Amino acid sequence: MKKLNRKYKVLVLLPLGVSGTKTLCEELYQDKNSFNDVEFIGINYDRKVKIAERELSAETLKEREKLKRILKEYISSKNFDLIHINTEEIPRDLLDFLISKYKTVYTVHAIRSYHYLLPLDNVKDNLTEEILKLVNSKNVIEEIDISTFVREEIRKTIDLNKDQERKLFDYILSTANQKYLLENADESVYVSRHVQDVAKQQFGIRKGIVINNGTGLFEDFEKQKDWFLKEAVSYRRNNLKRNSIVVSYIGRINRCKGVLDLGKVFEEVSKKDETLYLYLVGPSEDIFLERYFEDRIKENKRIRWIEKEKGVDRKGVITYYLISDIVVYPSLREAFGLTPIEASSLGRLTIVRKI
Repeated sequence: MKKLNRKYKVLVLLPLGVSGTKTLCEELYQDKNSFNDVEFIGINYDRKVKIAERELSAETLKEREKLKRILKEYISSKNFDLIHINTEEIPRDLLDFLISKYKTVYTVHAIRSYHYLLPLDNVKDNLTEEILKLVNSKNVIEEIDISTFVREEIRKTIDLNKDQERKLFDYILSTANQKYLLENADESVYVSRHVQDVAKQQFGIRKGIVINNGTGLFEDFEKQKDWFLKEAVSYRRNNLKRNSIVVSYIGRINRCKGVLDLGKVFEEVSKKDETLYLYLVGPSEDIFLERYFEDRIKENKRIRWIEKEKGVDRKGVITYYLISDIVVYPSLREAFGLTPIEASSLGRLTIVRKI
């Protein structure tokens, strides 16, 4: 990395619970000669925030307003030189505050697509087009605009429960936020040329630069190779039969990642081969999948879900890769999936869906 004229104080905003994005940013800012102080805050709109290992949550409107106020006051007190935004799950008034007060860089990890709507039943074929038409019709989309759109347009044809309505609202808001950030951040960075092309297709925006994504997981493994191998061997000896074959999925558990298809395929294949085990390693983001796999785990002890609540740290990820005989990556849509690269760099047989 080119040495900067002075050390910078940086705030990195991350999607709450997504370890891969945090790992990428930790690697980016590890140069202590250029960055004096780097803080990470995980955020999920105005409902959950993680500051300095302290997680705050809010449910009522009053609590959510208080949470935003706490966050603004905290950021204001720190005198950051740069705000590095890695998520669209940010309340609009907080985004306005950040854009108006600070130098901002927005890293575009993926462009929101219709796959984010898969948890909704009976989705209209042209719903994505209707949402993009709404988002592109105004310079600023307020939350009241989204509420009106959901009430007057969507409910006419789709019967939504409260959870589905919230997910749809979040999808529209994050899509609007993505367009807003692409237009207003001081710099936009795409993790692949494909992401930049999709941004142009959906929003008519190509502003920004492409820096292809990457990972230093293999380098970490090489530094402590003996320790990691010992951990993996010990785990298999204590938790698995000698001839077991471990098939793993490592990442966030949601339907966009194709995990439901993986579960169904494993159910059929495991009936024919009792040596097969399925390991799901990562946090849950979908209540339907939670229930689906909880039922399957009760019936089949060879299905195991590791760290469902919080996910695993960097060392844990390496260890579970090494435990695995096969790493499966069935994602329905990806801008730049790190899992196949990480698994391959550690010598694991990797199967991916053709997308």
